[in-house]
Amino acid sequence: MADLTAMKCYATLNTRVYCDMGSVFLKIVVNNKEFTGFAYNPTLGRLEGVTVKIIPAGEGDLVRVTTNSGPYEVGKSQAFRGQDGNPIAVEDIKPGTSLQSGILENNNGFIFSKTGGAMVTLMEILEADLFGGIFNESRIKHETEHPAQIVTKVEEIGKGPLYELQVSSKTKDDMTNMSGHNVFLWPDGTSFGAGVFIY
Repeated sequence: MADLTAMKCYATLNTRVYCDMGSVFLKIVVNNKEFTGFAYNPTLGRLEGVTVKIIPAGEGDLVRVTTNSGPYEVGKSQAFRGQDGNPIAVEDIKPGTSLQSGILENNNGFIFSKTGGAMVTLMEILEADLFGGIFNESRIKHETEHPAQIVTKVEEIGKGPLYELQVSSKTKDDMTNMSGHNVFLWPDGTSFGAGVFIY
């Protein structure tokens, strides 16, 4: 078992993050040194709008983790959020591993997050968390079981530049199932479907 306490959230230039512009490769926003993205906040039971700082972290080993929703390219020394909310180190992930899934749906042209039994627009989330808007949290029911993505393949794909992603969540950054210090990743260029979370 890997030492989770020593891990940081590493992405590559080809990691797709879901941000206020939709699904983009990190290389599109890396020169801005930060972006407005999303994390799963267990305390709120929903996606949270967060500011994510991008910090160059030198060269490192790269891994592609593929699930039934598609591929995710990340650094080797980090963790994904498992279906039960607990972090799972990349080196402990294998085909059949269940990862927590974040689901986005299209409803009359708006992008909704399907979480906690409620349909909430991404704009509502960003306005409430980053711009002082009002959000009715009573709409959200905390789920005891999250939708899952099932890992189908794990591949080491060589070395390359890594970037640490630092998240502005108000939760503790302690690598537990109650930490909101994770980043919402997306497998492809679409706006709807399902993504995963990395710590």
